[in-house]
Amino acid sequence: MSNRNSTQERIDLRRGESPTATIVTLGPITLVYSYSTVVAFAVAGEGWTASENVWSKTTGKHLNQEVPRGVERIPHAEFSDKLDAILTRVSVSR
Repeated sequence: MSNRNSTQERIDLRRGESPTATIVTLGPITLVYSYSTVVAFAVAGEGWTASENVWSKTTGKHLNQEVPRGVERIPHAEFSDKLDAILTRVSVSR
């Protein structure tokens, strides 16, 4: 499912390799969801940021499947702060 909004930014929603993983692209930001939780994100031109797995084996599988190899997983509190800052920067709320 792809749409264009009034600012002509790309919006895309797709399932990951697993049916409980979802990838959402909002303009320059790509969010990786495991169930309903953002576990990684990428910003065009800035690369990927991923949380360490503090949830389950399935979330670990989602991280392994959807995030490029070699991306460092950072402590969840640090990840959450970075995610909030990025979403604020582009005026999107969780």
